[in-house]
Amino acid sequence: MKNVLLIATLAIAGALTWAFTSNADAQTCGHSYGQQCAQQGPGNKARGTVITLRNDNSIRPGNRVKRLTVLDFNATWCGPCQEFKPVFKAAAQKYTDVNFISIDVDQMPNTSDAWEISAIPTVIFIKPDGTTERYQGTGYLLPESSFFELVERFKK
Repeated sequence: MKNVLLIATLAIAGALTWAFTSNADAQTCGHSYGQQCAQQGPGNKARGTVITLRNDNSIRPGNRVKRLTVLDFNATWCGPCQEFKPVFKAAAQKYTDVNFISIDVDQMPNTSDAWEISAIPTVIFIKPDGTTERYQGTGYLLPESSFFELVERFKK
């Protein structure tokens, strides 16, 4: 009985901690999807890093963002996705004023379905005004200079 109460108490404490951290991060960065922010600070990812989506129900079409946000839908088994991965990471390091979010389609099926992902890699740019643009495959994403040109274009 004591073990059941201990486990229940730990589960509730963990859920409350997660909810508080997610909401604090969302308020700090302005993310409307409860994801960890890309600002430096305790418990937050440092700017210049890729955020890995961990909540399958958090980012949906129509979410508002305060700064350009780039979603990379990928999978570990996808060769072109793995080829693009270092380019995405390099862009995150170069454009620290942009959110770069990696979404594994196998781990986040609800998010992938909501965005109607039918091929990977798929990269979606979300501008603060709510407009989006989608790129499937690596044709526009590689080489690195091509992807950087896209980021520059959408930052304007």
